[in-house]
Amino acid sequence: MKKKDRASFVSSRKLPLLAGIALLCLPSQGAQAQNEASAATPNTADEAIIVTGSRIRGVAPVGSNLIGVSKEAVARSGATTVSDVLRQVPQVTSLSINAEGATGAGASSNIIRATGPNLRGLGSAATLTVLDGNRLPMAGTQSNFVDPSFIPSIAIERLEVIADGASAIYGSDAIAGVINLIPRKNFVGAEFRTRVGFADNYKEYQIGAIGGTDWGSGNFVLAGEWTRNDVLLASSRDYVSSDRRGSGGADGRSISCAPATISANGTTYGVPNQGSGAINFATLQPGTFNRCDVEKSAFLIPEQERKSAYGYFSQDLVAGLSIFAQGIYSQRVYSGPVPGQSVATNLIVPATNAFYPTNVPPGTTIAVNTNFMDVMGPRMTRGESELFQLLGGFKAELGRWEVQLTGSYAEGSDEDNRSPGINTAALSALLASSDPTVAINPFLPNSNSREKISRFYLDLFNPQITNRLRTVSIEGNGPLFALPGGDVRMAIGAEYRDERSYGVFTFGSALAPISSPSDIGRDSKAVFGEIYVPLFGPGNAIGGFQQLDLLVALRHEDYSDFGTTTNPKIGLTWAPIDGLKLRGSYGTSFRAPGLADINPNSSGAGIRLGNYTIGGNPVPLNMVVLAAGNSSLRPETAETWSAGFDFTPVAVPGLRLSATYFDIRYENQVVDVFTIVPQVLTEPANFNDIVFFNDGGPRYQQAVAWLTNSQYAIPGQVNFALADGIVDARKNNLGITKANGLDMEAHYVFGMGGGEFNLGATGTLFFGYSNATGTGALVSRTNTYGFPQKFRARALAGWTGGGLSAQASVNYLGSYRNLTSALVQEVSSYTTVDFDLSYTFAPESGEFLRGTRLGVNVRNLFDREPPFVDAGFGYDPSSASALGRIVSISFAKSI
Repeated sequence: MKKKDRASFVSSRKLPLLAGIALLCLPSQGAQAQNEASAATPNTADEAIIVTGSRIRGVAPVGSNLIGVSKEAVARSGATTVSDVLRQVPQVTSLSINAEGATGAGASSNIIRATGPNLRGLGSAATLTVLDGNRLPMAGTQSNFVDPSFIPSIAIERLEVIADGASAIYGSDAIAGVINLIPRKNFVGAEFRTRVGFADNYKEYQIGAIGGTDWGSGNFVLAGEWTRNDVLLASSRDYVSSDRRGSGGADGRSISCAPATISANGTTYGVPNQGSGAINFATLQPGTFNRCDVEKSAFLIPEQERKSAYGYFSQDLVAGLSIFAQGIYSQRVYSGPVPGQSVATNLIVPATNAFYPTNVPPGTTIAVNTNFMDVMGPRMTRGESELFQLLGGFKAELGRWEVQLTGSYAEGSDEDNRSPGINTAALSALLASSDPTVAINPFLPNSNSREKISRFYLDLFNPQITNRLRTVSIEGNGPLFALPGGDVRMAIGAEYRDERSYGVFTFGSALAPISSPSDIGRDSKAVFGEIYVPLFGPGNAIGGFQQLDLLVALRHEDYSDFGTTTNPKIGLTWAPIDGLKLRGSYGTSFRAPGLADINPNSSGAGIRLGNYTIGGNPVPLNMVVLAAGNSSLRPETAETWSAGFDFTPVAVPGLRLSATYFDIRYENQVVDVFTIVPQVLTEPANFNDIVFFNDGGPRYQQAVAWLTNSQYAIPGQVNFALADGIVDARKNNLGITKANGLDMEAHYVFGMGGGEFNLGATGTLFFGYSNATGTGALVSRTNTYGFPQKFRARALAGWTGGGLSAQASVNYLGSYRNLTSALVQEVSSYTTVDFDLSYTFAPESGEFLRGTRLGVNVRNLFDREPPFVDAGFGYDPSSASALGRIVSISFAKSI
């Protein structure tokens, strides 16, 4: 297919729907505030701000629901990072990319333990995170997402979320929506904050400061922040374990233990703990195996330290012309023990081994599942993520029009470096020795000395990647002409973006390391435009038409590797009476596969050996899994529409009710198959092209030949004869998702007792979430493990008066099903309570106390444990945290 034909992503049959939506959806301009936040309110003057969802000054996103979180809500949240704040928004799920580990697509590839917001549960790659409307470099050694925690939380003015397709405005990746981090660009004075938080076997610390000045013709703002948290180990929580039998689940512990488990001619034998020496095979009990929780010593949350800085500068040059610059820098260092890295699976033991069992029947092949963790300890990791961006440009006022030229350069670098682990080839060589002073005893691994084991602890794992981003854009916006309902406004512009990903993955033996370089790039060009038409407004309002606004946006992009795409969006707002706005929108969205997706040598690419417990089967499947990028990927596309209302009754000041229906069809979805291997093994008929079981047939032998001759094979790494199968887990266009549901909000503010009460609730209810993966038909995944829960909500009650502020929040997650388990499929609902109490001293309190805020915040006040899930560690880190109750004390001082 020719380049220009490869991506005809919007068919002509869709175009009539644009007009239909305009007539039928009865849509809203209003910017809905999240219930504990204030959304941006556009000004009416020409110097009005730009609100997320539109590039036109003073125009809120017509037809779409805008969720806002203010800097005051950020301070009250008790969170140390912007990512933690976003997790409190019901539309943002933590599936896939989460610092505590997660479930769902992309989870296992997050080896750097970053956090990527995930709107609607469609994956972090389908959510575009921007800084003041500007793109940022991608994070992760194997993924394509932005971790919002790079910016100091003290530098946040507000957060804005559009949970609606927005490719017509922002381009690729905005399939599920946009998260816009809006920094403080006008700040005079100084502010200092410090916070310390405590949980069982865990502490976190934060220090931040911001300062700024304004000299009339310009201004300058500078902010910095330091945060640190302790490591949280799985052993610190009694309920966290791979052995889930105590709650009725499966025993997910490994059979690679000390003592070991022998596999001989398809039968397992648990080795007794006899201390040392050769074992007598004739005394072993067939059908037995040893179990151990090799992941219990690993971290749930790594030890982390983050330093971040933000700066902004602007200066008028001449009348109507100014210059501006913005810079950000963030460094995160993490470390801790990683799970299951000192095991050997299905390792053939030759008869020459000095510790070979006695009385082995002739013709028997002895394989062993063992680990050396008791002697060597868990494998340790240390990683670093670094990001910086410099952005600047010129702004010109041309009459009532504003023209802005902007350029940026940014880099995001990630590295994960693990201490040496088991090198299979070196271990196999030592197993062959008949000299007991040299040979390894794999059956009783604890009988080996540390010095002896160190001879095969040579395996390296060190992915390094740098993602570079360069952009140039020019855009203008302003009024075209006046209508009785108001000014018709327009925004038009062009953008050039150059992306490059390069790095190296070092693996193999420390004696002969293998370096796999990675260098891939693309560029894209775009033109875009928006037009806002106020058909009815204050100047011509009539009965039934107090307001009627129309906004049409169109963006055309040309990618150097994927061809062209054109994406429209149309929105309509109708206010039939004062206080009621009906709104709706329709649009198409697009995502070009990320550079890590299409790069066959992306960091971390290679063959993995894993044990997978499927359907409650007590014996795990030993699978050979290939994880890598795929240069044959196609672009993803989506079609989204929404309709809703905002009701602020004139008769009840302070009351706001809102609801939004959303509908999404997401096609050609890139799936990181490595992260869904359990699903592949549970539903093999849907993945016939990528899963090959060792059934003695020709398909398996063909897969063995293909993988053995691939660029990923290391001689001696895999014994294919003893494996249960092979999974080609490279990234692939295997997904289709259809989702629809309802966002709801109720918020009431009223005065009483010399203060102000604030009551509110927000929630998201999924009516349906269907997913087809592989060749399977669409299957309802609504309310199932690894996918969005049917209902999640957050409610609050707060009071402020006389410097005192108190707020209680209730977080609710509905029950759901775990279809990966044959034993316990029901997961209980989960309710936690947060509480914040603070006191701000009045100006008349004296020089020392003036501008001082003291606060106490408690998250998970009643120390609720996560609901039991018969998978992994026994809980779902995408839906609940093992941190438990965390109490923090904060101090802030403004000057």
